[in-house]
Amino acid sequence: MKEIRFRPRISDHDLEVKLNHAHEFLEKKFKVRVNIMLRGREKEHLDLAQVLREKIKERITTFGYVEQEMPFRGSSMILTIAPKK
Repeated sequence: MKEIRFRPRISDHDLEVKLNHAHEFLEKKFKVRVNIMLRGREKEHLDLAQVLREKIKERITTFGYVEQEMPFRGSSMILTIAPKK
């Protein structure tokens, strides 16, 4: 399993680069854990993290599916993505 970490205020280009890495891992049949980390005052703005989670889920459906989705715990939100068979 590979892990890719995101922050809620990630730029569009950086998001695309990280999603391309996730795509490469899924093509190699690895599962990918997407970890959206929040620190400090970011924890007060869960809506930004939820918007990012939805963006990732929309863009990842072409080459994988969400196997497990964990709610916000501590300081992170986690998605587990498996490759399409």
